[in-house]
Amino acid sequence: MALWGKARKPEPEPEIDPAVERERLLRRQQWKQLLQHLSDNPLFRQTTFDHLFWIDPFTGKKINAPFDWLETVKEYYGHNQHWRKGRTIAMPELRLIQWRHHLAEHFWNDERFRLFSHDGTWLNPFTGQKVAGISQSGKTIDQKAIDTIAGILAKIPQAHPSRLPSLQTLMDQFPDLVSEDDGEDNEITISSEDFSLDTSTQDIPHDRADSAEDLFHGGIARIRRSPSQTPTPSPAAPPTRPRPTASSDDLPAPEASPSDHEDHDNETVSLGNVSEDSDSTGQGGGFHDAESDLEMAARVQQQMLGEIPAIANAEIALHYEACHYVGGDFYHFIELADSQWFALIGDVSGHGIQAALVVQNIIKSLHFICRQGASLNVLEIMAQLNDSIRSDLLSGQFFTCFAGIIDARHEGRIVVESVCCGHHPSIIVNPYGPIYMRSIGTKGMAVGLSSGSMMKKVTRIDTIELLPGDCLFVWTDGLSEAMSPDEEEFGDWRTRAACIAHADRPIEEQIDALMDYVFSFSQNIRHDDMSVMALRVPHPDDEYDEDEDLEDPS
Repeated sequence: MALWGKARKPEPEPEIDPAVERERLLRRQQWKQLLQHLSDNPLFRQTTFDHLFWIDPFTGKKINAPFDWLETVKEYYGHNQHWRKGRTIAMPELRLIQWRHHLAEHFWNDERFRLFSHDGTWLNPFTGQKVAGISQSGKTIDQKAIDTIAGILAKIPQAHPSRLPSLQTLMDQFPDLVSEDDGEDNEITISSEDFSLDTSTQDIPHDRADSAEDLFHGGIARIRRSPSQTPTPSPAAPPTRPRPTASSDDLPAPEASPSDHEDHDNETVSLGNVSEDSDSTGQGGGFHDAESDLEMAARVQQQMLGEIPAIANAEIALHYEACHYVGGDFYHFIELADSQWFALIGDVSGHGIQAALVVQNIIKSLHFICRQGASLNVLEIMAQLNDSIRSDLLSGQFFTCFAGIIDARHEGRIVVESVCCGHHPSIIVNPYGPIYMRSIGTKGMAVGLSSGSMMKKVTRIDTIELLPGDCLFVWTDGLSEAMSPDEEEFGDWRTRAACIAHADRPIEEQIDALMDYVFSFSQNIRHDDMSVMALRVPHPDDEYDEDEDLEDPS
């Protein structure tokens, strides 16, 4: 029986509203510019002094971000759209807000912020200067006085709670200071009418301000009152704490004050005027897809890292995965002579484009050094690389690596002359040998920390002989430091256990099994680049006997 059907007319494509499409493109462009500011604009990278909260530069609110602040902030801006039309606060005002948040929690816990001399002047604990007019109503401090103190501290660039002198040091240096232990007549008290906690915080994804008591962490218990301010409790109710008179939902806008900073310190950012023709940096030139550029950069970096070579008497497998499009992990092979190769797997501190540019310079320098000095040993190569690349590194930047010269000229074995430049030791696994696993490598100096001559003094060459069945595993710390959702680190021991568990499998399957274990442990959450390389000498018993499966079991 044949069934005949009638072809359906194709559904007409829905018409695209030009205004809607333009709005979509503009919103997308705003988001790209926001990500760029989060990456490199100091206005968008301000936190509280304890680094537990990020400060929204548009509102001054504290956002709970004790761990991965960048992902938290992205989620926060995804749920809140005020940044699309608002303008940021200037840096001097952000510093004032930073100190207001700090004093709201610590002013009554840290006596160093409320030191006064007998004549009533307040002591600036950072500069030692005495400031009049801080206290109000005799010896009672109100919120306005605390805000004034915050404004004074915000104008001192080097002021940071970690740099405060000890209380004893201040008391010894300024003997006329009044201590809280000097008696009731000298107590500094708080005005219950004027005091308010201007400390708004927000969780993701819903807006919520923490209560004053939550933010104080018990500090209210240290507040002292003068006898005239102590309320008389009624018999039916216990004594109550002073309640803030202002809402803590919003931090009041900081008062404009003269700044000693340069003009650019007062610059602000607005993403509300992004035009359709602006590029990802806001400089014009047509609508530009920054994501396409990053994809192109990833392809360029992969091509620069090169292919895995075919080395006699050796099997090599490698897994490389950047956390973002491009990264600071890298590997490279350079042929030195017949059956001799220079191999390196490393990790540049930092991520993204800047780290990728350093990788590019490292590889170029390596080719030049290896071409000019074919007879150099591995430590001499790395020392020359150190001196060549130091000028390309940012202040405090460095990279760690495992580097070796692979000599495959010997039948049935491979000799590796290696150094660990700031890198953790590696392991050799052999399911056939008397020693199933052994650790190899001596940690030396990371590249970029000091001179090449110093590197030669503190870094040792290890000569490794790989026999049939030996498999050398080398990995970067992004793999061993992968975190589970419960914030447990994968660790070196899990890494080693995963290498041992599949040692009888082909080398590619060993690497795949290791990475599957890491991704399962971290539930595919990645915070760093990950790289692992395996170099193995084949064993005669590796040959798989196909006749075993053909035998009749009966």
